[in-house]
Amino acid sequence: DKIKNILSEVKLVTKEQLWDIIHKINPNRKHDYMRFYIFDLVKNNIIYRLNNKYYKFNDKLKSFQYEYIQIDNMLKEKIEEKFEGIDVCVWSTSFLSRFLNLLPTINYTFVEIIQDFQKHLYDYLKKEYNVLINPTEKELELYFKGENQVVIKKLLVRAPLDKPYRHNIAINRNIGKKKFTLYKPTIEKILVDIFVESEKYDIFNDIDEIFKGTLKTYCVNFQKLFSYSKYRGVLEEMNDFILHSIKYDYKKGEFI
Repeated sequence: DKIKNILSEVKLVTKEQLWDIIHKINPNRKHDYMRFYIFDLVKNNIIYRLNNKYYKFNDKLKSFQYEYIQIDNMLKEKIEEKFEGIDVCVWSTSFLSRFLNLLPTINYTFVEIIQDFQKHLYDYLKKEYNVLINPTEKELELYFKGENQVVIKKLLVRAPLDKPYRHNIAINRNIGKKKFTLYKPTIEKILVDIFVESEKYDIFNDIDEIFKGTLKTYCVNFQKLFSYSKYRGVLEEMNDFILHSIKYDYKKGEFI
């Protein structure tokens, strides 16, 4: 609570400034365990990583955790059964509807997998789902009708994914990874992907509102977002869009 009260006044802190605050309140704490103190503060939604320099006090934003919907869970079960040990990311566009002025007529479920397995996955799913591999805008218009459509895409090696840890994580305890096949997308990955593909998928046309709604709702790590933007070749465009189109100061974590 003392740390929270101090951070509510200063808003932005570097890692060094955060340590000064922690050590002042708790002189017996050891600097060697700093990453665990930060982990605790992030897990309790008191701070979040804004960029490569600052942590920001969090008084209202939620930590993003993608929640699977029914079609996601059905696909997960089928993929786990057939493609054990292969990295796959599954997510649906339906959760973005809350940020749109008009409800979309079509929602897409993306199944991202390494390129060598795309055709195998397509053959496996096509009997039960309306599915396309890396469709063009014209193919989407011709072949996709109805509520939920499955799009198979290449899983990019540097895409920021939510790779779950074991649930029995204790404070100041080493975190052991568990082997998972299916990963969730981070909010940074989703924002960059929809920015790159905004002209292809009609649900992404109102991209200004999606970004504004997301930044008002969730914690976004701009170091991660810009790193992935650079990897996808849209770093300058993303920077200009955030600063000038939606007027958001990502260095302060505030709308201008």
